[in-house]
Amino acid sequence: MCSCNQIMDRAPNLDTVLEMDIINRYRFDRAGINYLTQLIGANISPKAARNNALNAEQKS
Repeated sequence: MCSCNQIMDRAPNLDTVLEMDIINRYRFDRAGINYLTQLIGANISPKAARNNALNAEQKS
């Protein structure tokens, strides 16, 4: 996991992060993040695929 002072290009792949690190960083567990992504994913996904827009999973 990265430190708070480190700048990241993209959010980490949650499949490679420990559950406790996910909870500490995002305040949700993996199942909660997946649920929220399914719930609001269509609303936060880009309408057009341009300029390497992030999909809903990458935004979480």
